[in-house]
Amino acid sequence: MIHSFIFLVLERNHFSRMFMREQPKRETGSSRGGRIGVQRSDTGCSISCTERARYGEPSGSKGMDVRSCLSRIGYGRSLEPNIETLRALQLSFLLMVPFENLDIHLGKEIVLSSETIFEKIVTMRRGGVCYERDILFYDLLTALGFRVEILSARMVKGSSIGPEYDHMVLIVSLDEPYLLDVGNGHFLREPLNINSSENSYAEGYFYRVGPHDNTYGLFYRQANREWLPRFYFTSQPRLLSEFESMNIFHQSSPDSLFTRHRIVTIATEEGRKSLSDKRLIIGTGSEKQWKELDSELEYQLCLRQYFGIEIPGV
Repeated sequence: MIHSFIFLVLERNHFSRMFMREQPKRETGSSRGGRIGVQRSDTGCSISCTERARYGEPSGSKGMDVRSCLSRIGYGRSLEPNIETLRALQLSFLLMVPFENLDIHLGKEIVLSSETIFEKIVTMRRGGVCYERDILFYDLLTALGFRVEILSARMVKGSSIGPEYDHMVLIVSLDEPYLLDVGNGHFLREPLNINSSENSYAEGYFYRVGPHDNTYGLFYRQANREWLPRFYFTSQPRLLSEFESMNIFHQSSPDSLFTRHRIVTIATEEGRKSLSDKRLIIGTGSEKQWKELDSELEYQLCLRQYFGIEIPGV
């Protein structure tokens, strides 16, 4: 979660180049030979149907206002629980719900509750940090009949590997298990089959899932460069309560990027819009435009104009 925006801001010089789009390549098996996979049940699901009862789930999926949530993300297409619908839902979510950590700087606690997150993102039309965005998307997918599990991921930057629960990702079980993440900022925009080495391309980078020390890794690279790990994860389903200590860290520790900087970013059809403190960044393809904002009033106007965020009383 932390390294997602560092990846966008601190390495922004990489975005000034035009990247050659490569066609995704399909390979058979992994570098170790054969499939990498989670335990499969007799029904063929990648994660057993009984796991949800064992590990629990966010409460909001049971009585979620699906219509309002779909309206919030601007989705009006098929709701059939298949890969095409999943891909379309993810893209709609990313184009409509910004990543933002503004509550931390407003002195408001980020609570990992389905009801609280729904109120914030759907009713108030705000965004959220990785946990909030992935929890809301989990609730929506579950309410629509998808089989979803919440997993822990450890972000990687150089030789540094973050702790467990540093980030949250989802696994959706269809004909195959698919990795899905709407929590990061600059990131891939579609589900990835964890049993395939197929590439996904987004905003100048290729992504794929691969093996890592008997678990999994999400890897990324620029054109003609080597693959690097973005995060590591296992297939073990997790409870929301297990993320609480890292949720507290991200919103309270002076060592957290989120306590030091206000961050807002959202994907667009053409690229990305971001606010890093008082720097507005508009990206279209390989082109980036930058503007330093002069005042807090201008900052609030940018929130409304570019991200659709209005904060009462501010």
